[in-house]
Amino acid sequence: MLRRVKDREDHAIRAADGVVGRVKDLHFDDEAGVIRYFAVDAGGWLSNRKVQIAPIATGHPDWAKQALPVSITNEQVT
Repeated sequence: MLRRVKDREDHAIRAADGVVGRVKDLHFDDEAGVIRYFAVDAGGWLSNRKVQIAPIATGHPDWAKQALPVSITNEQVT
């Protein structure tokens, strides 16, 4: 099933040890037409930490829970 890019925005990025952050933007490769990175807001309410996560680290999205599982940990992000 095809999905719009906007459907992935604000999805929770879920690691095995908890939520890493939320998808805020997507970086595309225009020539290949693929997502190169997910721009993730990994900060809390006091910090403004932005990270990029490659799609190779992600699993299949859970559309109902608006979550995107990743194969990294919170510690690897920080």
